[in-house]
Amino acid sequence: MNKSNHEDLQDIISPDEIPFMHYGIINQYNYTKVTHVPIKRWDPLSYNPIILNESGDNVTLDKQYGHYSYISPIRGKRPKERKNTKVRKIEDSNELNNFQQLIDIFEPMVKGKHYISTDGKIYPAHTLIISEGNNPLDNPFSDQIKIYPNLKGLAFAMINKFPAMVRVIDQAIEPKIKKELYQLDSHARIAEGICFLTVPKYYHETIEDMTTEELREFFKTTQTAIKFCIEESVKKDIKIIPIAPFFNVGREVGGSLRRVHMQVYMDLTQDGHGSRLESTLKAFDYMNKTGECQLCQSKHGDGRRIILETDDWTVFATNSPIRNRHLRFAPKEHIEHIGQLQEKQFNSLAKILRIIFMVLDDLNVPASRNVIINTKPFGYKSFFHLFGDILPFEFVGGAEMADDMRVVRVSPNKFAKECQSIIKQKKYENIL
Repeated sequence: MNKSNHEDLQDIISPDEIPFMHYGIINQYNYTKVTHVPIKRWDPLSYNPIILNESGDNVTLDKQYGHYSYISPIRGKRPKERKNTKVRKIEDSNELNNFQQLIDIFEPMVKGKHYISTDGKIYPAHTLIISEGNNPLDNPFSDQIKIYPNLKGLAFAMINKFPAMVRVIDQAIEPKIKKELYQLDSHARIAEGICFLTVPKYYHETIEDMTTEELREFFKTTQTAIKFCIEESVKKDIKIIPIAPFFNVGREVGGSLRRVHMQVYMDLTQDGHGSRLESTLKAFDYMNKTGECQLCQSKHGDGRRIILETDDWTVFATNSPIRNRHLRFAPKEHIEHIGQLQEKQFNSLAKILRIIFMVLDDLNVPASRNVIINTKPFGYKSFFHLFGDILPFEFVGGAEMADDMRVVRVSPNKFAKECQSIIKQKKYENIL
């Protein structure tokens, strides 16, 4: 595609015009060399085989847990935050009269319109949208990258243009790539998976600026996309899928783009999971054996650490923080997977997250925050309880992050009390 000429912007990008690894696509037209292919590499110093006990016998699976990395050169090309630019909205190939502000990189995709800046640079609207609210749209394994001019929902889940993993690879060249990769590094695998992100229709930079309705639809759209991706992956005989939904809100925690968006990584290599997930799975397995669930039964310091509570959710200051002012939220019902949440629970979650972010603002907690949703991987038979972590940005280093350990300075009990005081003072519970 010749980006110097807006008339060359077709509605659907032909396969021979898709640059290498854009939207996770490797095909016969864009493949160059194996060193550019995203790989998944396990650290041999933390490699642990997964062993199951079945009928009294130990069974070693072709899977492991430990530390791994996705090495994906295309991630370095993703767009960074930039200043607003005056642009022309392309209504058709002959009219460039309509001026407006291009706010961010998602604007063309959400509006279904190409944009061209006054200096001639084009911002195309091409993407691959897999869900809109409760409605699945295009297959998550499609290679048709196109324009969506008639979107009407409040949120959309779209395939990441610069992903960590390969989503589509031509079967004709896949054996050749795997052979070249094995010769280069016999322990590396092609990083296979789906990376998508959910964006709201209207521009917001923070969670608290979104309405409850927008945030509810934001989560529902993400859930629909996850379910759709699982459904299509199963058709490809993929049986286990670790799923990682997360927000990076703010530059300091990795949010390179200003519009609020949730990212989801769905690993399809079927070779195991990370050390942190393994620890969580083992903790829940131990709870199951003792007949209890910590998230169902804990009183969180007899209520002292509970920040906010509804019929559906509990938000509390965790007693073993990863960072200062680390908050955790969990559904009161024992729900294992994000796909099991109902609309009522999404509505309640939207309200409590807006309140919590406003409370953090009032307490001058850094505005850059990670939000991580911990959900049971698809295909696992493990005992699990869905939960989320809100992690405000802070500088951490040295021995204070040795091993799986952190040193924090703020007492969870004290922080919980401060949050409770702000909620009462500002009457935030009226939002519920």
